[in-house]
Amino acid sequence: MPFISVCVPAYKNTPLLAQLFDSIAGQTYQDFELVVSDDSDNDDIRLLTEKYRDRLPAVHYHKPSRRLGMGGNWNRTLDMASGEWLKIMHDDDWFSGPDSLASFAAAAAEAGSGFIFSDYINFYEQTGREKSFSFPEKKSAALLKTPEILIAKNIVGNPSCTLVRRDIPVRYDVRMKWRIDIDYYIQILHQTRSFRHIARPLVHVGMNEQQMTNSVKLNPAVELPEAYGLLIKNGEDILEHIVVYDAYWRMFRNMQVFDKATLHQYSDQEWDKHIYRMIRDLGSCNPRLLRNGFYSKAKMFLSFTGRNK
Repeated sequence: MPFISVCVPAYKNTPLLAQLFDSIAGQTYQDFELVVSDDSDNDDIRLLTEKYRDRLPAVHYHKPSRRLGMGGNWNRTLDMASGEWLKIMHDDDWFSGPDSLASFAAAAAEAGSGFIFSDYINFYEQTGREKSFSFPEKKSAALLKTPEILIAKNIVGNPSCTLVRRDIPVRYDVRMKWRIDIDYYIQILHQTRSFRHIARPLVHVGMNEQQMTNSVKLNPAVELPEAYGLLIKNGEDILEHIVVYDAYWRMFRNMQVFDKATLHQYSDQEWDKHIYRMIRDLGSCNPRLLRNGFYSKAKMFLSFTGRNK
């Protein structure tokens, strides 16, 4: 049994996948297997994987009999893995250096938590610009106490920056697209009640126009049902945390959902009473002034403090 399974859910992106394979083949740490699940409708991924078998002998390629979709393909790689630890790597990301996997393995060997993540570097393909992201250590206690604060801001990062112990029974929710990683982290943190952060950027995250997030961000038909799903999964009590309340406030504000009719146009479920109060309060605001961050934050605070009246 390998110590780490590097799990790659692939979909058509052969040029960038080759870049990822090169970074995996160049790792100094060798106690790993490579699991590839190909959700494409052609043989390009299979042919590319075959070309790397000499450099990546412990590779296991699988092509599902039917399309699994994004979350389904992510889960398929995790289900196929046999390692003690699961290291998902998206096909447009790559390891930042030859010792990246060794650093993940060292953190895993020290134990202490079944959830590990590193800092990372976003690489913007259009311009070649890089931007580093570091986990804010000062928020560690808040994250452990209320994992749902990730709804406000994903301070963990891309799934490619994570390492999860195999015996943690959590999978990605295939119904989600926009908040799929956030939901996954919240579930894991509720299971582990701990995490280990590696304060080094071990992964480059490719940022490109074809990414799923570009087609779903600020799309109410996607975002609102997923936001509702998070409330149902985690309980309406999460709105008692002002950071989470503010996240929902900003979401409704940005998509101009100021009344129940608009909300139910995209999500016909019965929402929490605090949500209806929130959008009523938003509807009473000056819409032009809501673009001002100070005005919006002040109105949100008044709505939050009056939510139980």
